[in-house]
Parts: sequence; C-alpha cells; structure tokens
Amino acid sequence: MKAWWWAHRKALFSGLRNLLRQPFALLLTLSMIGVALALPTLLWVMLSNGERVVARLPVQPQLTLFLKPEVSADAARQLQKQIEASGGVKVQWIGRDAAFKDLIGRANLAELGDALPDNPLPDALVLQFADPAAPAQQQAQWAARPEVAEVVHDAAWVERLVAITQLGRSLIGWLSALLAIGLLVVMGNTVRLQILLRRDEIEVSRLIGATRAFIRRPFLYFAGLQGMLGGATAWGITALATWQLSAPVLHLARLYGTELTLAYLPWWQGLLLMAAAGVLAWLGAWVAVTRHLLQLDHR
Repeated sequence: MKAWWWAHRKALFSGLRNLLRQPFALLLTLSMIGVALALPTLLWVMLSNGERVVARLPVQPQLTLFLKPEVSADAARQLQKQIEASGGVKVQWIGRDAAFKDLIGRANLAELGDALPDNPLPDALVLQFADPAAPAQQQAQWAARPEVAEVVHDAAWVERLVAITQLGRSLIGWLSALLAIGLLVVMGNTVRLQILLRRDEIEVSRLIGATRAFIRRPFLYFAGLQGMLGGATAWGITALATWQLSAPVLHLARLYGTELTLAYLPWWQGLLLMAAAGVLAWLGAWVAVTRHLLQLDHR
C-alpha cells in the first residue's frame, strides 16, 4: 500500500512540475479549454434562468372564446350554461363594455377611448379547466360553435416557450458532446508532445522493467490536472459573464414591469464541471500514452 501511495504521489508531483515548467504554454492551454467549456456552461446557466422565469409564470389551463358581434348577451349566457353543464370547467363571462373599460384603465388610453366611435371589443367567455390537457383537446370543439368567432388558447405561448427550452437543452447537450470530443483530441495531442519530449526517458524506463502503468501515470496526472484547471477557468469565465449580464438583464426585466436576478452556476455544478473536464483530459492522455506504448512494442 505504501508503495502504491508513493508511486501516485511521485506521479502527481511529476505532473505538477511538467505543468509549471512551461507557464506560457499552460496559460494558452487553460485559456483554450476554459473558453471551449465556458460556451455550453454559460448557455446552460442562461437556459436555467429562463426556465426559472417560465416556472414562475401564472399559467392556468384555459381557453378564451371571443363571441361574434351579433351574439346577444342572453345567447352568451345560454352558451355559458351549456359549457358549465359539460363538467370539469369554470366559465366566466366578460362583457365587451367591462373589457373595454379595463383595457383603457390598464394601458392609460383614455384619449384613444374617447376618439373611438364605438367599442371594438367582443363579448368573451373564459373557460378555466381542471385538467391541463383539456384546452388543447377541446379547442376545436368550441371553435366550431356558431356563436364563437375565435378561440384563443391562453397558455399556448407558454407551451411554446417550454418547447423552446427543451430544444435548447438538446442543443446544449450536442454542443457539449462535440466540445468533449474536441477536448479529448486536444489533450491527446498535448500529451503526445510531452511523450516526444520525454521519449528517451520512456525507453530507458522500459529497458529497466518499468510497467505500462508506471510510465503512463505521470502523463495521466499531467492531463487530469490540466483538465481540472481548465474546468475551473471555464467556471470563472461563466461567473464573470453572468455578473456582467446581470445589470442589463435586470434593466430589461424592469422595463417589462418585473424583477429578474440572474442565478450563478451552483457550486456543485462548478465542481462537476471541473471533474468532468479532468476525466475527459485523463481519457485523452490514456489513449495517447497507450497508443505510443503499443507502437514501441511493435518495433
């Protein structure tokens, strides 16, 4: 056990020395890894904040039936009773005069209201369902009624927004996978350069009976440490970008009458990012070193 611990400790310090031996090359590599990983991470943070906003929206499963102008108030009340009799739905009648007054009051359009010769709004029935799937299922049914001019699914835009966020998750997943493959290739090439620099040392180690694991270990620590530092760099870039975007996003939200504070990447996701980057770099190094050792065996 002591020998195993000593071997890994020696390999760890060897990897650290190799990293610090070329600080400029290390800085370039960390910058490249950090920028590559920060792109999907920042998109993930923005998408998570968007989903948080969508989850706070007051969405109810409801339909709004706009009635034709020739439909009288009595006919509208009769239609309301028929809909309520179908069960599972609560119906609210909104008269055209009440709707017009509410619109003028909310939007401060008193002058526009005085200028209009007549009220352009129709009577409406708002159908609130207990079943979230009911509006989509019954929209065509109520649109076919002769009293109805138009049916609006009030939560349709939210459903579209949710679909967009789901598409965003898929795109981020594909982008992350492509960048992960790129990281494997980059770290493999970086370790290959280290192998070429230490080729004589590797060959001497093989001549004195060193195992493949012993030869491979310093390169694995070298790549793993570099990957984890690259992940930390990406975490820092993401935090800086989130901080920089917080003020513009808050200003935009206040223009729409709401408050929105961007949430940073959680600490456990940041640590997961570092670990994932370290594992990917470790795999790239393992493939590169193993391939080189196999080539030496065939000589």
